[in-house]
Amino acid sequence: MIARVRFLKSFFLAVLIVVGTTLAIGGEQETTSTASGSQKVEWLGVEVVTDKPVLAQEIRGKIPLPAHTVLDFPGDARYKQWCDAVRAAYPKAAVSCSSILVEGAKGYYVVQVEFVPTRSRKDTCDPQAPKLSPQLRAASDHFIELLQASLMKGPSDGVAYREFVNDQEFLDYADAHLHKFAVSTHGEVRAHLHEVLASTKVCDAGDRSAAVQLMNWSGDTSANIRIGADGILDQDEGVRNSSTRLIGVFMGKLGNSTSVEPLVRTLCVQLGYTSFSDRDKAVNALLALADQHPSSRKTIRAGCEPLIRQRASDGESISPQIQGSAANLLTLLSGSASSR
Repeated sequence: MIARVRFLKSFFLAVLIVVGTTLAIGGEQETTSTASGSQKVEWLGVEVVTDKPVLAQEIRGKIPLPAHTVLDFPGDARYKQWCDAVRAAYPKAAVSCSSILVEGAKGYYVVQVEFVPTRSRKDTCDPQAPKLSPQLRAASDHFIELLQASLMKGPSDGVAYREFVNDQEFLDYADAHLHKFAVSTHGEVRAHLHEVLASTKVCDAGDRSAAVQLMNWSGDTSANIRIGADGILDQDEGVRNSSTRLIGVFMGKLGNSTSVEPLVRTLCVQLGYTSFSDRDKAVNALLALADQHPSSRKTIRAGCEPLIRQRASDGESISPQIQGSAANLLTLLSGSASSR
């Protein structure tokens, strides 16, 4: 079993891998493992996520990792040493560290420092829900392995990672290996759709996240939107990540009759969490919503424009996934406001 790997947005493929030995994330213990041996990774910088933005530069300064440094991953012992140093500096805070791997064996080292614990999120566990079958769970894990391998290899033609919703209403890829997986998994999920839908409520968070992820290949857009919206504020970070990504992938299929206000309120709450994957997923889902459904921009401005502005310029994020997407979202919202 590989470590849980989190997608970062529907139009920017990347994986988030926990580093160190055993780290606490979202109240759960996760142990690092990878699908392959150690490889060289070029680090683009240190991404800070904290509920005290004024300390962002101070936190970043405790990790001596200049941009464009190349190190073995995951074998270099310094990854854990840096995280331990941040823990020692802020002993009363919840600290976790992870790595974002992006195209071409590049990445960001992510450190999350939460000084005030976040209140419990929505409990979506149903004790009566069936456990996801080993065959379906294996399909979900295999997709992560394929994606990680493709990202580490790097694109051969500049478009290898393009993903899209095809004519059969499921997530597809230009990359040959991922396309083969998508077609095969679509058939498997369609044949066991009742089981997958039921397992999106199972009490095992790993199975719940895997079931939500498998909905990308269900071919049932309305179910995808419903399942995604239900899981955005799940108590488990991995489930929230899979749910918001599912919404983002199928955002263009959101019907005109669908009320966006509840979705915007939920995404604004998620944007406030002290978590890289939550902030990333929320801001990119809001960006997709504002871009593909211009009528939603007024609701987004009213819902959390000050928080979006903070994410674009609070000094924490240096990555295009959060800081860049927040800035792009502000541009859309500002253009909409000036046209009124």
